[in-house]
Amino acid sequence: MRYVALQILVSVLLISQVIAPGLGGEGFTGCPPQNGDTLYVGGYGEGNYSTIGAAIENASNGDIIFIYPGTYRENVVVDRNVSVIGYDAQNVVVDGSGHGKVFEIVAGNVRICNLTIRYAGNEGDNNDAEIYINSDNNIIENNLIAHSFGDSNTACIYLDTCSGNIIRNNSIKGNYFGIDVYQSSQNTIYGNHISQQVGFGGGIHISARSTSNEINNNVMEGKGSTKDVVGIGIFGDKNSVANNEIHGYSRGIDAWLAGSENNISGNNIYNNGYGIYMGYDFASNRIAGNRIHNNDVGLFLTDGCRGNIIEKNNVTFNRLGINTKDAAGNTIRRNNIMWNLNNAYVFYYIRDFPGNRWINNYWGRPHMLPKMIPCIIGLRHGIILGFEIDWRPALLPNI
Repeated sequence: MRYVALQILVSVLLISQVIAPGLGGEGFTGCPPQNGDTLYVGGYGEGNYSTIGAAIENASNGDIIFIYPGTYRENVVVDRNVSVIGYDAQNVVVDGSGHGKVFEIVAGNVRICNLTIRYAGNEGDNNDAEIYINSDNNIIENNLIAHSFGDSNTACIYLDTCSGNIIRNNSIKGNYFGIDVYQSSQNTIYGNHISQQVGFGGGIHISARSTSNEINNNVMEGKGSTKDVVGIGIFGDKNSVANNEIHGYSRGIDAWLAGSENNISGNNIYNNGYGIYMGYDFASNRIAGNRIHNNDVGLFLTDGCRGNIIEKNNVTFNRLGINTKDAAGNTIRRNNIMWNLNNAYVFYYIRDFPGNRWINNYWGRPHMLPKMIPCIIGLRHGIILGFEIDWRPALLPNI
């Protein structure tokens, strides 16, 4: 009997360690906690804080700020290494009331999880955002992030000269940018659902001098191809954009401004104005293994876009499959270019002769002879008609 009684006592003590003051036992589902103390916001437990900011001011590095259901109208500065975790994202709302930054993260190793975060200010010059990050190695996950105050040059999540951050499994709606990566490197953005942006900045914007970021496995949902909005904009170098689903934008992927050594692969890009738009000296990048279908133009290369490898893509059911205009020196090989209303259209200036290299592409049927691709060649005064040639077209679809 003593042994049984001891077992019961130990069990009760263990349970008491995970029962919070206030509403009862919370879970950290999807948000593994750190090893510090837990401070509580909301609820009715003795010693609970009424605001998130007050809890952070009294926290130490490594502590957990646990937030009970409710709406908290405040602008929060996170200046120490803590985890800010909501009871659940649907019922814990942090509302900026249209002013400033809702969360401003200036300490590193911060976790923001299980919250609805909404209604930052609308001043792009002040970097207003629902979540503003100016530190390294933070995790933003499992949040509902929304913006509805105008369409100025602001973002739901703004990464400002930082690295090592993970943005994952969030729902992000509205604003000019969904996520803006400004001069930041080695960040990971994956598993997010991003939709309803209203400006040309679009869903995810990777600025110049932003390098080695990974943009993977996101769902990008635009408001229609006639709206002048971009799904993912790439202006930096050595970034990876892979395995995303992108639809409903004027440009599914917009890649330009001298970006180089980027990898764009495995994406499903459909129902956009342009599937992938490459221009303004976007050079020496790899575009591979993408499904580019049911767009107005599947793949567009223009304005000095050169030295890129475009391979193993399925370019199908577009009005125009591949369009090159003032773009030369690209290698276009082992793609399936078929079932488009027009498979390819080429224009280049005579100074760029002989244009692009087409190798071993499949054009919808076996070609025993070289495939002639009609093109227009610009002269100093006027134009002439010519051809680019796929010298060894594939006899069967490329796998």
